Amino acid sequence: MGSRFLRHPLLLVAAFFAVALVALAHHEMWRDEFEYWDVARTSGSLAELRENSRYVGQPPLWGVVLFALTRITSDPRGMQALNLLAATLAVTLVATRAPFPLRQKWLLAFGYFPLFEYGTISRYYALGLLLLIASCAALCARPRRPLLAGVLLALASLTHFHATLVALAALIAVVLVSLLERRAPKGPEWGAVALVAAAIAGAIAFAIPPPDSSALAPFRFDLELERFVVAADHVWSGYAPLPPLVDSFWNRNLLEAWPRLAAGLGLLLVATFGWAFRRRRGALLFYLGGTAALFLFCYAQRPGLVRHDGVFLIVLLLGAWLAQAPEVPLAGWAQAVFTGVLAVNVAAGAVALVQDFRLPFTRSDSVAEALRAPELAGLPVIGDLDFVAAPIAARLGRPFYFMSQGRFGTHVVWSGERRAVTRKQVLQMARIQGRLQGRDVVLVLNYILAPTPGVEALGCYERAIVANETYCLYRMRAEGAAGSAP
Repeated sequence: MGSRFLRHPLLLVAAFFAVALVALAHHEMWRDEFEYWDVARTSGSLAELRENSRYVGQPPLWGVVLFALTRITSDPRGMQALNLLAATLAVTLVATRAPFPLRQKWLLAFGYFPLFEYGTISRYYALGLLLLIASCAALCARPRRPLLAGVLLALASLTHFHATLVALAALIAVVLVSLLERRAPKGPEWGAVALVAAAIAGAIAFAIPPPDSSALAPFRFDLELERFVVAADHVWSGYAPLPPLVDSFWNRNLLEAWPRLAAGLGLLLVATFGWAFRRRRGALLFYLGGTAALFLFCYAQRPGLVRHDGVFLIVLLLGAWLAQAPEVPLAGWAQAVFTGVLAVNVAAGAVALVQDFRLPFTRSDSVAEALRAPELAGLPVIGDLDFVAAPIAARLGRPFYFMSQGRFGTHVVWSGERRAVTRKQVLQMARIQGRLQGRDVVLVLNYILAPTPGVEALGCYERAIVANETYCLYRMRAEGAAGSAP
């Protein structure tokens, strides 16, 4: 009885939910989490949401979901609850449907990406993970459910652009398998193929930002060894996201000082799993195609961060799932390598959680609390750098003046109109705002000002995992009102 209980999939789900809930309760949301929430919150319609998010360079589904959620609550913890639900449902599908041994299911659930990067940090990745896993589960079910799998994969392609690339790889793999096996797709399969193709086209069209956006760099397809090494290095980061044991561990890797070693290990793992999947044509085509699509995007575009690298691991997970369905296990050596990769991810997740408990992820919440003080609550605020000050404005629902954009706002518009400003210009604008409004002005900066007449230092908030989300607060007295009341 006791052994049966310990092997029950719901025990894994309950354990994951409990740990993820505690992790979420101790996590301070950083700027990227708040940006989407605030864009959705401040949009009065879906058309306005489209206008406000056109510089982001991502498909629309997460924004639409948050738009609906912000009609119900203005508390950003609602987004965290939704993200936790998505991550928990993804783990539930792994626990109840995946063809993996029990130990691998536990390692998957408590790995770095499901538990921390996607489960604790609330962005669109948990929703994308859920939909990709659900699509794979539907495709591998008995009987197969191709139309449901197509609907779920189409939705996944609309969550974020890396998921769009995974959906494209899956679509190409399905078409190639049909051609190689000379088997015409049946009615539901044609419907699924058409739906996924349409969703991918829509995701790409929606994600293309205006020409002056800074969301995308120009694509480069010329041959260059160093960029190839960097892209292969990111494969390793996705498979083995072990960070160094330092305060600013996030988006770093133990092998960052040896990029060619990391690149070689990443490519070796791809070749290893490709060989392991060789007897399952569909799994092999999907795995190699998905990995190649992500690799090429990393090579031709700007390299991503660890959260993007995690999609390499998702492709591996789905490839291993497809290769073992129905109930055809991988060779013992392949199982051992796969288990090793998952174990490394658990170690990385443990490091991340300990660090997130030990240090603030960001100091933006501390600054927001300071700005709620009665003597500061009614004063105009200038934030610099804009994207670092924005999460504080969004948290408070209080527009800050962003010098780089020449406007008051609660989130950044990543257009070509943004400009670099000097510290001298920031002080000049603070004096102008003080004269215009006849009040003192608060400065929220992520750097320390030299002593300046008329400017009072209110305190600095240092040490955070996100290194540039540390702040100093200043109060500039309005000219001609030395004893001005707040």
